[in-house]
Amino acid sequence: MKRMSKRRMGIAGMIATATSVVFAAIATAAPAAAATAAASAAPAALAATGADVMPWLIAGGVALLAGLAAVLVGFVRRRRS
Repeated sequence: MKRMSKRRMGIAGMIATATSVVFAAIATAAPAAAATAAASAAPAALAATGADVMPWLIAGGVALLAGLAAVLVGFVRRRRS
C-alpha cells in the first residue's frame, strides 16, 4: 500500500476539516430552528413568501462535485505522466 505525500495528506486534511465544520454547523442549526419554530404561535396557514432555493442548492452541489472531480482528475493525470 502506497503512502500519501505530505501535500496530499494536507489536502485530505483540509477537506476532512471543512466537511466536519459544515456537518457541525448543520447539526447545531437544526435544533435551534426547531426550537424557534415550536416557540412561535403561528397560524396554521402562512403566506407563501420568499423564493424557492432548492434548484439553486442542487445546482451549487453539482458544480461543487464537478469541481472536485476535475481536481481529482488533474491529480491522477499528473501522477501518471
